[in-house]
Amino acid sequence: MEPKKIVPIKSAEALPPTPPEKEPEKAPPTMRFIFKYALILLCVAFVLVLLSFASRQQKLQEEQVQFSVSAMQSIETLQRDNTQFSADLVQAQLEIEALTNRLEAMQASEAASQALLDETRNDMEKTEAEHLAFTKMAENRQQAMDYLWRIEYLVSVRRYTAARELITEMRDAGIQDALPEDKSEGIPGLSPAEEYRRLAKQLSMGE
Repeated sequence: MEPKKIVPIKSAEALPPTPPEKEPEKAPPTMRFIFKYALILLCVAFVLVLLSFASRQQKLQEEQVQFSVSAMQSIETLQRDNTQFSADLVQAQLEIEALTNRLEAMQASEAASQALLDETRNDMEKTEAEHLAFTKMAENRQQAMDYLWRIEYLVSVRRYTAARELITEMRDAGIQDALPEDKSEGIPGLSPAEEYRRLAKQLSMGE
């Protein structure tokens, strides 16, 4: 067995000096300040964006409320106008109906007046025609009676040819039918028409 070697212990003075540890390099103060400033600016910008968004949302909500209020007012105004228009329309229809009734009444009255006027005109025309016919008949009767008296006179004095000529004239004029059949207006016992037929038969000019 080999004997252990004893290693002599060196003193501290004999050890080599330990090199000093290097401190970590620090960022320059200027870069650190810029970083903090940029971070602050980003925070401020974010806050401003949030404030702008909140303000815009509030403004939008106010505009929506204002629009809703304005829309409601417009609807109420339209409803009032519609109600007023309906009332005006009903009033106009009533006035039109009243005017129509008045017009129909006026037309009926005008038609009645026209009918009365036409009836009056017809009556006047009829009366005038009857008057003319009566006047013509009276003229024919007077003329026929004059012929009859002359014929009677000519027959009484035996002038038969002249009497026949008068009878022919009466027939040509067509007034022999105007002689009355009433006996009260002729010679006693015979009416003028009967007397004319007797004389015409006597002169062989019978009807």
